[in-house]
Amino acid sequence: MSLSGFIRFLRHSLRRLESSCVDAAGLGRSLGPALAVHGPSLLPQPQHIGDHNSVPSFLDSIFWMAAPKKRRTIEVNRCRRRNPNKLIEVKTNIEPCPECGNLKQKHALCGFCYEKVQKETALIRKQIQTMEGRPLNAPSVETVVLYENEAPADADKNKRIVELFKGVSMNNLNDPPRWNIRPDPHGGADGSKWNYALLVPMLGLAAFRWIWTRESQRQIQEIKVQYDRDMATLARDLELKYKDTLTENRRTAALLELELEKERQRVQGYRKALVSQSQQLLEERKQLQKEREELEKEKRRALQSGAAGIALNGALQREEQWHQRATALLQELELQLVERQEAFCSLLVPRERRLEMEKNLLLKVAKDPVGAELGLEEDLRDIFKNDRHCADLLNMDKKKNGKLMWLYLRYWQLQVTLQKHKRAEDALKGTMGNVKCP
Repeated sequence: MSLSGFIRFLRHSLRRLESSCVDAAGLGRSLGPALAVHGPSLLPQPQHIGDHNSVPSFLDSIFWMAAPKKRRTIEVNRCRRRNPNKLIEVKTNIEPCPECGNLKQKHALCGFCYEKVQKETALIRKQIQTMEGRPLNAPSVETVVLYENEAPADADKNKRIVELFKGVSMNNLNDPPRWNIRPDPHGGADGSKWNYALLVPMLGLAAFRWIWTRESQRQIQEIKVQYDRDMATLARDLELKYKDTLTENRRTAALLELELEKERQRVQGYRKALVSQSQQLLEERKQLQKEREELEKEKRRALQSGAAGIALNGALQREEQWHQRATALLQELELQLVERQEAFCSLLVPRERRLEMEKNLLLKVAKDPVGAELGLEEDLRDIFKNDRHCADLLNMDKKKNGKLMWLYLRYWQLQVTLQKHKRAEDALKGTMGNVKCP
C-alpha cells in the first residue's frame, strides 16, 4: 500500500469513528435547526470553510508534516554517525595517580585527590573559624597545620598552630598514605599490627596470579611444542618439494642440453654440406670456364675457316630462339626465387604460403621442357633445403637475401650458354640425337 492510499484509509477510518461517536452520544446529523444542545467541547464541531482564524487540528498537522523525498541508506547513516569528528577521541595520555592509584591524565591534577584536599581544606577553615571566634579576627602571623601525632617544630614557635583532632579521618597532606601491608609507623592502639584488610585480597590475588601463571605456562609450553612439531613437518614437506623440484629442473636441463647438442651437430652438418656444395660449385664453375675458353677458341678457329664459320653462325642463329626461351625462364625463376627467399626470411608470411610458392616453382620447372633439359628441379630442391641466408631485419633490398640461389642462377646461365653451343655443334655434325631443336 502506498503512502497516499494509507492516508486516505486513515481519513475514512477517522470519519467512521467520528460518526460512531456522534451516534453513541445521541446527536445525529438529522437534528432540526431549532433545537440547540449544550454538549462538551470534546465533541466534533462543524467546520466553517470561510473562517480563516480557526485553529488546525492535531491530525491535520500529522498529515501535512514534512517528509523526506527519498530514504537514506544504511551506509549513509552509518558513515554520518561514525564520522571520526563525532566519535570520542581515544586518549593515550592516561596514567595512574602516584598518591591514590586512580587513573588521570598526564600533567593534570587527580580529581579524587583534589576532592580529598577540598574536604580537608574545608575542615581546616572550620577549625580556624572556631579558633578566631568572629570574623576579621585573624592574627598577622603565619598559620601552620599540624595533623594527629605531630609535634610543633622549633621554627613554629611564633606561628599560629591549627591542629586536626583524631576524630577527623582524613589523609595527612604532609605524609601521603602508603598503599602496602606494612605496619603503621605511627603510634596508636594497633600501630604495631599488620594491615590485614589488604593482606587477604593481595594473598588471593597472588594465589590467582600463581595459578594463572602456571596454567598459562603449561598452555604456552603445549602451544610451543605443537608449533615446533608443525614447523618440523612444514620444513620436511618443503625440503621434499625442494628436492623434487631440483630433480625435475636437473632432468629438464639435461634434456635441453641434449637437444642443444643435437641442434649443434645438425648445424655443423649443414655447414659442412654448404662448404662441400660451394666447393663443388666452384669446381664446376672452373670447369665451365675452361670449356667456355675451349669453345671460344674453337669458335675462333671455325670463324677463321670460311665455310665452317658460315655454318656455325647459321647453327647459332637457329639455336637463338631456344636460348631466348631459356633466358626468359631463368629470369622468371630469379624473380620467383627472390620472392620465395623473402617469404622465408619474413616473420609475417606464414609457412604454408612459402611451401605453396616452392611447389609452384617445382611444377613449373617440371612442365617446361627447357627446365627438364637443364635439370633445374633437383637444383631447386637443393636451394629450398640448404639456402637459409637472410639479411638484416632492417634490410629493404630483397636481392640481399640468399646466397646459394645466386650461385645456381649464375651456374644456370653458363649452362644455357654451353647448351646453346653444344646444340649448334651437334647441328653442324648432324648428330642431334634425342635433343630436338625448337
